[in-house]
Amino acid sequence: MQESKSKLSIRKMDMSDVPFVLHYETKAFDQHLEEKALYEEIIENQVSEYYIGLIDKERIGYVGVWVPKPSAEIITMFVKEEFRNHHFGAELLRFVLNRLRKDSIESITLEVRPSNKPAIGLYEKFGFKEVARRRNYYKDGEDALLMYLLIGGQK
Repeated sequence: MQESKSKLSIRKMDMSDVPFVLHYETKAFDQHLEEKALYEEIIENQVSEYYIGLIDKERIGYVGVWVPKPSAEIITMFVKEEFRNHHFGAELLRFVLNRLRKDSIESITLEVRPSNKPAIGLYEKFGFKEVARRRNYYKDGEDALLMYLLIGGQK
């Protein structure tokens, strides 16, 4: 178990991070992404931003955001199981929110499974509110909660 006093560093994702993200998108979210699609998302999509979290150079999590100004959408966020409950997810989320505020983003949305109580709790701590439910959103038939945060970025 990783000690909570470890320092998380966050950087913009690069091509070397793609295998890590592909592995955990499939494992954690049952998402089948093609490697080419993720490379294109990182390189060519002008509204996407992906960040990787590292502890002592080990990849422990990531967050992906679409930023079609003036709003943004958190597309994916993940922290490896052995690094959970040490505030690393909160650090990744805080990093992204601060980054978006500096870019004058007004609001952020995300989708989360109602069964993912830890994630919902984290988002609520940052002020996200449930605004809608998308019925049968996931492949297994589970709904998605649509959550919203008004951040009113810097002008």
